[in-house]
Parts: sequence; C-alpha cells; structure tokens
Amino acid sequence: MTYIDTLGNEYNSDKNLFGWLYVGQDSPYGTPKPSSLNITNGATVSVNRDPADSSYLTGTGSVSIESSNLTVEGNGSALNVEDILYVRNSQLKIDNKAILTAGFQVVSQLDNSHIIVSGNSKLNTGTLVLNANTNSTMLISGGSEVIANTFFMSSADDYKSSYIKIDGADSRLNVSDAYLGYIGNASLVVSNGGEVNVRNEIELAERAGQNATITIGGLDESAPEAPGYVNASEIVFKSGVGEIRFNHTSDNYDFSTPISGTGDLTFINGTTNLTGDNKSMSGNVNVGGGSILNVLNDNALGDSSVTIASSGQLALLTANDFKFNNDLVNNGTITLSDQNTYGKLVTVSGNYSSNNGALVFNGALADDNTVIDKLLIKGNYDGTTNVAVNNIGGIGAETLNGIDIISINGNVNGTFKQAGRIVAGAYDYSLVRGEGANENHWYLTSQKQPIPGPDPVPTPKPSLNILRPEAGSYVANNYFSNTMFLNDFQDRSGEVKYFDPISGTYKFSSLWMRQEGGHNRFNDSTGQLKTQSNRYVLQLGGDLFKWAGSDDESIRIGIMGGYGNNHSRTHSSITDYSSKASVNGYSAGLYATWIKGYDDKSWSYVDVWGQYSWFDNSVKGEQISEESYSSKGFTGSIEGGYAYKVGESGRTSYWLQPVAQLALMDVRTKNLNEKNGTNVSFNGSGNIMSRLGVRAYANGHNKIDDNSGRTFEPYVEVNYIHNTKDFSVKMNNETVSQSGARDAFEAKMGVNGQLSENTNVWVNVSQLVGSNSFSDTQATLGIKYAF
Repeated sequence: MTYIDTLGNEYNSDKNLFGWLYVGQDSPYGTPKPSSLNITNGATVSVNRDPADSSYLTGTGSVSIESSNLTVEGNGSALNVEDILYVRNSQLKIDNKAILTAGFQVVSQLDNSHIIVSGNSKLNTGTLVLNANTNSTMLISGGSEVIANTFFMSSADDYKSSYIKIDGADSRLNVSDAYLGYIGNASLVVSNGGEVNVRNEIELAERAGQNATITIGGLDESAPEAPGYVNASEIVFKSGVGEIRFNHTSDNYDFSTPISGTGDLTFINGTTNLTGDNKSMSGNVNVGGGSILNVLNDNALGDSSVTIASSGQLALLTANDFKFNNDLVNNGTITLSDQNTYGKLVTVSGNYSSNNGALVFNGALADDNTVIDKLLIKGNYDGTTNVAVNNIGGIGAETLNGIDIISINGNVNGTFKQAGRIVAGAYDYSLVRGEGANENHWYLTSQKQPIPGPDPVPTPKPSLNILRPEAGSYVANNYFSNTMFLNDFQDRSGEVKYFDPISGTYKFSSLWMRQEGGHNRFNDSTGQLKTQSNRYVLQLGGDLFKWAGSDDESIRIGIMGGYGNNHSRTHSSITDYSSKASVNGYSAGLYATWIKGYDDKSWSYVDVWGQYSWFDNSVKGEQISEESYSSKGFTGSIEGGYAYKVGESGRTSYWLQPVAQLALMDVRTKNLNEKNGTNVSFNGSGNIMSRLGVRAYANGHNKIDDNSGRTFEPYVEVNYIHNTKDFSVKMNNETVSQSGARDAFEAKMGVNGQLSENTNVWVNVSQLVGSNSFSDTQATLGIKYAF
C-alpha cells in the first residue's frame, strides 16, 4: 500500500505507514508546509486501508491536513475517508453540494483550524470533535448538513475555546449526543433559521471551571440576528458555568427544550416564549433591557433567581397561579397575566426588590370582592415599584375596605406607587397602603379616604366615591348638543322694522346672521368634577314667505342653518386628573313668526321654529384612550310675547314686553362602549325648557337722526328658566349629573339698531346663573339685511 502527499512525493507502505493521505507534509512525521488539495468537478477520492492486511490498527485509511487547505467542491465531488480526518492548523472546506464522509471521526485540532460546510453540502461522520485551542471554528451554512453520532466541543487546556455556528435556513447539525465544554470552553451559535437537532441530551460545561454557551441569534450583543433553533430531549447544565443566550430579532420565538442543572438564561434582545418544563433548573435568569420574556409554563423559571433590567419585560402568560421560587429583582416590567385573563396569584418565595420597576395587574374592577391578579411576597421587600391595573370588563363599584392586591410577609423598606389611571365605569380607583396591622398590604379603592387599620375602630364617616372626569365631559357634550342651536325671536331678527318709502309699507323679508360666543361652568352633583367650556355658534337664515294682512297683522316663514362647536375641560378635585371633550355640529330648520300691531309699537307675536341637528363628539381622558361618537336629533320652540308702551319722552318711547317660551330638546346619543369596557348611556333628551321673562326697552333716536331712518333700541331683560330633566350620563351602574341647570336665572342687556333703511344690527351680552356654581356667559352679534 502507498501513501501520498501534496508535495509531489510517493512512498511505499511499510508497517508504520498505512493508507494515509497527507496534505502539507512529506511524511507522517515531516515538518508541516503550506499546501493545498482541491477535489472538484465531480471527482472522488477514497482513502482506505488494505482489507487484506488485518494486522493494521483501527484508524488506517485516514486523512491529515497540516497547515494547509483541503477543498471538496462541486456537485458530485466527494472525499471518502474510512477512518479519521484530522484538521490541524488548517482549513477544510466542503462547498457547492460536495460530500465528505469520514467513517470514524472528524477531528479539528490545534490553533486556527477551520471547518466550513456550505453551499448545500454534507459532512457525515461517526464522531465530530472540535478540539481546538485558539481561534478555531466550524461554520455550517447555506442549507448544508452535518451528521454525527456524537459531537464534542473541547480544548487541549482549560483556558482555550472552540466555536461553531449553524447559520441559515435548512442548515443543520444533526447528532445523537452533544457535549459542549467537555474540556475547556465552548460556544455554539445558531442563527437565521439554522438548526441543532440532538436526539438525546446536550451537556454544557462538564467540569468545574469550564464555560459553555449556546447563543440563539447574534453573538455580538449590539448586533442581534434572526434566531435559529435548538431541539433536544434536554439541555443539562453540568459542573461548570453554562449559559443559554437569546440575542435575536424575532418578536415571537418559541424555546421549548427542557433545561436542568445550575446555569444561566440571558435574554438580550427579541421576544422569547419560554414553554419548556424547567423544574430542575436553577441559577440565574436575566432579562435585559432590549428583550421580552413570555413565560408559558408554570415551571419555566425553575428555582432560578430572576433579574429584570430597566426596560426589560417579563410576562407571566400561564393559565395557573405562578411562583418565583427564589429572589426576584424587578427593574423593568412584569405583567402578571395574559391580555384578557385575570385572577392569578403570583408568589415570590424569596425577597423582592425593585428600582422603579413596574407591575401590571389585570382585574374586573368592582367592589371589595373584585377578581383580580394578586402578588404575595413571602420574603422582604425593598425599593419602589410602580403599579398599573388594567380593567377587564369590570363595571366599577363602591369599595368599603378596598381590594387587596399586594401582601408582604417579611419586612417592608419601600413602597408601591400607582402608575397611570385605574378606571372602571364612572369610578377612578387609587392605590393606597393599609394602616396598622394592614400596613404590609396595598389596596385599590374607589373611595376618597385611606384604608384604615382594624385598631382602633375608626369612626364611620360618609364615603365619597371617586368619579372619573370623563363623566363630566360626556355630560358637557350631551348638554351642548341639545342647547347649542337654541334661539329666540330676538336672536334672529331684533325688533327694528324696515319701512319702504316707495311702497309705503313695512318690509319683513330679510337675510340675517348671528354669531355667538359663550363660556359655561358647571359641577357634577357630588361637587368633585368641575367643567368649563367655550363655544362658538354661527346661525344664518332668511325669509322665504311673507304675508301682510289687515289690522297690522303679518306672517313670515323662513329657513335657517347653523354651525357650532364647544370645547370643554373637566377636572377632578380629588384625583387631579382631567379630561377634554369637544362637540362639533350643524343644524338646519324652519321658522315662522306671526306679528300683530307691529306698526304702532303696541304689538304681540308668536314665533315657532324646528330644526334637526347632528354632531361629532369626542372625549379624551388623561392617560386613557380617546372616545369618539355621534349624536343627532330634533329641537323646537314656541314663543310668545306682548309689548306695551309705559311712557314716552321726546323722540323716545319706553316699553315692557313679557315673554314666554317652551323648547323641546331631543338630540340623542346612542349608548357608547368605551375601549376599557365601560358602557356609557346618555340621559336628558326629551327635556322641556320653559322660559318666563320680561324685557324693558326704549325705542328712539337722537335729533341728528331725524328723517335718517336710524333708530336704536337699548334693552334689558330678565328670565327665569326651568328644565324638566337634568343632563346626565350613566356609566355602567353609576349616574353622574350636571348640577345647577334645572332652575336658573338670566340677565341680558343689549341694543338693536337700524343703521340704514335695510340694515339692522343687534348685540347683547347675557349671564345665566344657577345653583352649585352653574353659570353661562354669552355674547351675541347679529346682522339683518332687508329687501
């Protein structure tokens, strides 16, 4: 039998040299020299021992690469080695659908040894050994596959490392058993869809002092990559230091392989779903600031200590109660339940500490018996934790003792603070600490006063349930959508007539426009919600039909339309939270007026109008989602008045005019379901407003306006206004009402003027006041052009 080398020599076999191919040596014991051997274009090289020479030892028919390169490349190209393939300070490359088969072992040894399997190629061997010292690697990529019975990653001494990366879709390392860090240190990286499939166990860091790491994704913490997959019956942390690192870009990565022994799980980037049963695992679980860890198995964290870094997130998505079996450090965010579930008890068996971390609870908020997530800390508590609560369909209710959500058995050297709004129905809940024997408990309450301890027994006091400011915003929108386009006879046309000297008659046909600005204040019935608003209204119209009869009697009919908006802000004097609301809408309608005796200034009138209005509404509470909805409906009025002269002086006459008006407000809003689940219904439609008042005015002009047609009419007016209904909203089971508008008094002053034969203007200001600080200030400017 012969052996050959790549330096051009050929040797005859003897008993010590048998069936070897040497790349980079001129003898088995020669000095390594740089060289290359390429097997390409479908060529096949087989290195076999002589089957007739049975005295030769196992391991004959082998290949040794020393300080050189061996390339097997091309579809159909193959290197078949019966026994062992050694890669020593060299590069072995299998590329472009090539195949390398080593019947016994592939061994990578010494420094700077590299094995590359790429381009949909295959490497088959009995045992794969990465026994490198420094800067020695193996890369499986491009849909290639490496198959072995046993896989070892080790080193010639305890302080050297070996490295393997399986990268890319359909790139696979398929073995029966895997030993990482068997001797020395080892690092395995699986990324971009690559796979490690191990029929049995993966053992990490066999001996004390050894380090072994599996990385899912990118090795560099600042450069995460798409994840690969590790499938095994179990991953076992042995006596050394083992670690599994998750540094990937996926937002939904499942890791289900069970883990046992003492080691570390480190989550650096990406969202990982931990689904395996790790009840025999201990060590440390570290959730970094760029990662989200979703726990979907009751035993996923084993007996590990858990640390969540700032901006890190841990979500407990298990269906059952959950227990941290060791210490918990929360500087990030822990979500206790899945999105639409609640009622989980989370227990920390050790100590709990936090540096401005957050806890997110879910519950169906109601009274003291609310079903909600709860936290029990059996050890000590230290630090500051922010607490957020999501209401999952709870209707809200009055609490008495409060809803107990946090309990601590050990010492407390810290606090829990409410983070954001906690709302249900019409209520704002607050997080408070218990007193006395309950000082190691934190409660949710919808009442103003803190939770008392049992001793001494507190003197009962009336409780005040904490209302959400959004209730006042809904009331404001409801009120102004019904009242925005209310008007009366004087609002539309003033009183000054136009006399046509050509025809010798009074003309009533006209176009008119009025603009109104107003500021309103009201409180709710409890006094804790204070609402202020500003509005603008533009209305215009014109006479379509006129009729003048005998005895100074006339009728005119016209159309009118309008645009208006109102913007309000409601503030809670208890929670200091605020909400904003707006209502924008339009109206269209008809009016008709009958007047008798208009010519001689002793006259009476009846005025009716009806209009249809439609509005877009919005309510935005502080720290909660905006709600948008619409409203629409009918408003109408009938009004009558009688004016009589009470005196006269020179060019001026003085008049009193009693007036009465009934107005129907029937703008309706369908029930609204808020994004947090609260049902909002609106009350007050169908309200009848009645107005009784008297107007005193003077009609005349200055001497300089003799024969000019200019006249002016200053006036003052007082009214009593009564509404049959309060405007209110019902949020689940709690009704919140506007206070003070049921009975109110109005004072108004202004002036009407005829500036020319066909142009009239009017301006007025009014103040409406009711009980409980209700007020409305309004200014109006109108103009009418007669023709």
